[in-house]
Amino acid sequence: MRHKTEPFDNKVAVTAFAMLSVEAVAGIYALFHFYKNGAIPERALAMMASFFGLLWTFHYSALRVVLPRKILAASCFASIAITGIFVYSIATFSTVAASWDDVLAVSKESTEPVYLYSKNADWDILNNKHVVTYGFTDFGQTDFEAGLAALKEEYPTVWFEPRPFNDPFALIDGFHAGICETMLLNAGMASVFSEEVSGFADGCRVLWSKEIESPNMDFFAVLPPNEDDISQKPFNIFISGVDASGVLSDVNMIATINPQERKVLLTGIPRDTLVPLWGDEDKVDKLTHAGLYGVNCSIETLEDFFGIKIDYYAQFGFNSVVEIVDALGGVDVVSEYAFSSVHSLNKYTNYRFEKGSNHLDGRAALAFVRERKSLPSGDFSRVKNQQAFMLGVIKRLVSPYGLANFSGIFKVAANTTETNVSFAQAMQLSKLTLSSSTLWSIEGISITGTVGSHRTYSFPNRKLSCVIANQASIKSAKDAIQELLAERAYNIPNR
Repeated sequence: MRHKTEPFDNKVAVTAFAMLSVEAVAGIYALFHFYKNGAIPERALAMMASFFGLLWTFHYSALRVVLPRKILAASCFASIAITGIFVYSIATFSTVAASWDDVLAVSKESTEPVYLYSKNADWDILNNKHVVTYGFTDFGQTDFEAGLAALKEEYPTVWFEPRPFNDPFALIDGFHAGICETMLLNAGMASVFSEEVSGFADGCRVLWSKEIESPNMDFFAVLPPNEDDISQKPFNIFISGVDASGVLSDVNMIATINPQERKVLLTGIPRDTLVPLWGDEDKVDKLTHAGLYGVNCSIETLEDFFGIKIDYYAQFGFNSVVEIVDALGGVDVVSEYAFSSVHSLNKYTNYRFEKGSNHLDGRAALAFVRERKSLPSGDFSRVKNQQAFMLGVIKRLVSPYGLANFSGIFKVAANTTETNVSFAQAMQLSKLTLSSSTLWSIEGISITGTVGSHRTYSFPNRKLSCVIANQASIKSAKDAIQELLAERAYNIPNR
């Protein structure tokens, strides 16, 4: 018969008891940490605490009897492993919480590239001439002066002679006519030219570029964060996917979320839809051009367009899609069509998508959401593909894989994502998701319309390809949003 003894009879027992003490401290701290931040439902937290208590009691009881050294050593290693799990969980959780500040867009400085373009033949003009003419337009170029100052500082021996134009397309016409040798453009304007001017990229080259930092100006201000518990009532969040310029929004989607019903409605709006900017009927423009005036312009424009209040927003860079999807281990999307796409990051790579379910890695996902020319309804079909992609991402995020790898996924997304959803609010949704086995219901609706050529507020002197929204589709979207918002009504403030 074994006799009870004190746990200090031998060195292994002493070590095991010490590790047991560390295990207890780490476990209690981890449970308190998760409770304090509201990351885990109370029921799950209670189960974790019970399991940990039983495990600790077993380890402690094992040390109170005479056991072989191997069993004591195994108990010691078990305590080390369990302590390591607790420490890793705390460290991971703390890292994500700290990184959230990089994503939370409050008083955040913005950066945007400024480019100096020349004709292809003038690739060495800055080194061969003492006087260089440059064309520019103040329209939509908020960082023009800073870019010009940086250019002059880098080339102090060159005299830059200005050639002003009162319209962006007059600038491009003057450049090709030889009125100016170079053009100074910010990323947003360069992106517009690449989209609207045939052969723009082939007819010129970038001589110089510079990242310009500027304070968050009034029209670039974002929605301030609030302390609402977003797991308790319905809300709207504007999802914006910007192109390589970081300015023009190619993805424009409103996610209406009813957390108590566990329902999500994704309303897609084609990027070229004509809308009154800021709700001003004298400033009708493409929705994507609202990005030239900041994300707040997009938000206020869509609030007026649908007669709703947008509480939150999330803006991500399109190029981050590759890294995010790969971090998710790929996503499953359902395509309404079979089509091929040439991926924008590699024009020689052709992707084939089948009608029905497709499992996509990051590069294929980017091709899937950007393609429109090979789709039967162009941008309208692309909006549906973007909704299918978002559906796949959401499903993957709330899957066991997504929840287990949330930290790594978030780290990848943090560099190119901005939002005004706080970390506490993200934890509220996470806690709600984990509190029940009930799956979220996700549906999509999109605005349809007809394509035509129209003049716009941003570019009044040239007709551009635009979408005139179908009023019946607008009404259907409004009704669907209000139905999910249920009892909640909005009064849009006067601008």
